[in-house]
Amino acid sequence: MKGPTCFMENQHTSCFDLLTPEQKELVKLNRVQVSYKKGETVAKQGSLASHIIFLDEGLVKVFLEGRPKDLILNIVPSIHLIGLP
Repeated sequence: MKGPTCFMENQHTSCFDLLTPEQKELVKLNRVQVSYKKGETVAKQGSLASHIIFLDEGLVKVFLEGRPKDLILNIVPSIHLIGLP
């Protein structure tokens, strides 16, 4: 993780600052790094989030699937958390 930034509802808040050094180390030791290809689905609408996703690099498009078109809700840049309810 590059930084302690948390992204929720279009506001930047420092969420890792609330953790103790031991908790921060626990997060660091239990993280898994996954790479996705362009256009690949990272999380599916309506599914339960079992993990927090930290976007280290790239962009994520948050959208609602619809007919005939999808509705783009947000474009999340790198160095942000996603996958939160």
